[in-house]
Amino acid sequence: MSFSRIREHDEMLVKSADGVVCASLSVFRQVNRKRNNVVHIPHGVDAAFLDNRPRPEPEFLRNVPRPRFTYWGQMEGLFDHMLLTKLAKDDPSWHFLLIGRRTHPYPELERLSNVHFFPSTSYEELRAAGEHSDVLIMPWQESAWILNSCPIKYREYLAVGKPIVSVPITEVEEVYPGAAYIASGVEEWREALQRALGEHDPDLVAYRKECVKNATVEAAAASFFSVIEKVAY
Repeated sequence: MSFSRIREHDEMLVKSADGVVCASLSVFRQVNRKRNNVVHIPHGVDAAFLDNRPRPEPEFLRNVPRPRFTYWGQMEGLFDHMLLTKLAKDDPSWHFLLIGRRTHPYPELERLSNVHFFPSTSYEELRAAGEHSDVLIMPWQESAWILNSCPIKYREYLAVGKPIVSVPITEVEEVYPGAAYIASGVEEWREALQRALGEHDPDLVAYRKECVKNATVEAAAASFFSVIEKVAY
């Protein structure tokens, strides 16, 4: 997949804009070297994820055995279905829950009995699904695009508090150090998932939730509008 046109348009906008807001720390650093009026404002998290009241197990999960490794969000060109296929084949007792819209077919993954696809659902249901999962995962193909990204689902995962395993992403590794297990390639992923399953540290759960407790959508919007006011007036 080529993102060259997106890169060209982005560079044009960065040069011509009065101010630039970056959700990604990595992108902020890159743009900040080129111009002034650059601000880092991470994504806000929907209130459903920040509400820590216990939820009942969603109906659609009740027949899925544990352990459960859960991903939610769009599954598109950079979704690493081959990685998940290998992991699911290696250990049929591990169950992978994939919630969201698929823009590509994944025939080999779809044939596996321990891989479960579910359609997009509400934030409230996602929060409940995360609470009743064992590990939350971010399995993308490694690329510069992913390395420099700022996935909003990471902050949603943090709000749930469960162990997280992710491919290398600057935002994940540096903004909240130690909150996620980082893995590159099948062997590291297998080891990271095993470590995550063995995690029994309430302090880590509390740390993850603390990282994003004030990261509301409203707070992000207020920060964004303050930038607009400074530029406009």
